[in-house]
Amino acid sequence: IQQENFNNMEIGCGTSSGEIWTSISTIACPVWLGVFYTDNNGDLKCGGYVEWDNTQTFSITAWGDDPTTTEKDGFSDQEPYTFKLCLNSEESYPLEGWEAQMSTGGPFNSETYTTNGLSGLASLSYESSYLCSDIVASCDIDLNEYAEPKKILKTVDLYGRNISSTKNAGFVIQIFSDQTVSKTYRF
Repeated sequence: IQQENFNNMEIGCGTSSGEIWTSISTIACPVWLGVFYTDNNGDLKCGGYVEWDNTQTFSITAWGDDPTTTEKDGFSDQEPYTFKLCLNSEESYPLEGWEAQMSTGGPFNSETYTTNGLSGLASLSYESSYLCSDIVASCDIDLNEYAEPKKILKTVDLYGRNISSTKNAGFVIQIFSDQTVSKTYRF
């Protein structure tokens, strides 16, 4: 994974104010990225992993199948990569929904596993409110820092009538773009 592609590795969180996307590099807790192959039973098995490094280009070694054994214990030639993310050593997140784009130029000669080949991950994205709630809880992230600033959509009085937000005194309700409400009394 080349350093110039770090911002292409993102997690999208569905919130009340829309989707918020954050780079994996901004997550403060330990993050591991794994690459998975399919075994003889059709189950996904880890074929290599690495701890995410925010400072420099890094690699995951994907292990090939051992031809001297009867069981499939690694990648076969031309097998596609499947990625999983592990946060804070607690959870390996579901594969459905991950979108991975492999690099196709330069030193990268394959988008799938090839013995002694070199593949590069150009982008990885996943959108899930489930994943994001776990990231927020276990990694102490403030998603509001990635959100657009909220705007006042409407200012109304106690009866729901639109009013000027600067001229009226009395009880005022402001409705914001992030679906929050402010109730104040103006003198």
